[in-house]
Amino acid sequence: MKKQWLFPILVFGALLWTSMQDPKIDDQKSQSILEAASGKISSYSTIKIDFSFTEAEPGQEGIARRGRVWMKGEMYHLRFAGQEIFSDGRTRWTYIRDAEEVHITSVSEHDDELANPVRLLNNYNDRFTTRWIREETHKGKRVNVVDLYPKKRRAYHRVRLLIDKSSHQIVSTSIFFTNNSSQQIDVNRFVTNEPIPDSHFVWSASRHPNVEIIDLR
Repeated sequence: MKKQWLFPILVFGALLWTSMQDPKIDDQKSQSILEAASGKISSYSTIKIDFSFTEAEPGQEGIARRGRVWMKGEMYHLRFAGQEIFSDGRTRWTYIRDAEEVHITSVSEHDDELANPVRLLNNYNDRFTTRWIREETHKGKRVNVVDLYPKKRRAYHRVRLLIDKSSHQIVSTSIFFTNNSSQQIDVNRFVTNEPIPDSHFVWSASRHPNVEIIDLR
């Protein structure tokens, strides 16, 4: 499974400390926090997020890049690193501007579980075991740190969420892969309930007449 971007990304000492606690108490606390975050994010008709993305390979310093994502239910439109990804919840179009190509694929049950925080939070109980790690300050805000561990084998072994204690919004996501690389996404701007037409989440061939279409469905 290839790495996925978003939402959706530190310290083994924290995991060791948590393993010494009563896991039932930690599970109850993490589930309560995630339920509040799920309810909050599901209450928005649309979401627009400006974010910073940092990917780090073992032994190398990560490089931060910026991107933007729009979300509406299970639909999303991501602009990042010379690519645009459109998804209407059934079909995904990956438009690579420099290559003038668009790759079309079907969205499977687990493909976008990290790409869309709405899907991640709505299905976390089926796909992950969860654990509350601690409360800390992140960029001047008090946040709860919650780790998610996939129940089935994935290319990643842990997802860490930093969730604002007062607003219940995800402010940072870290994904830790089995090859010891990691991805971190920090929210820089969070805008909700702006009108966004459904067409914004579908790639338009008529607007890109010279793009090669590679249909992989």
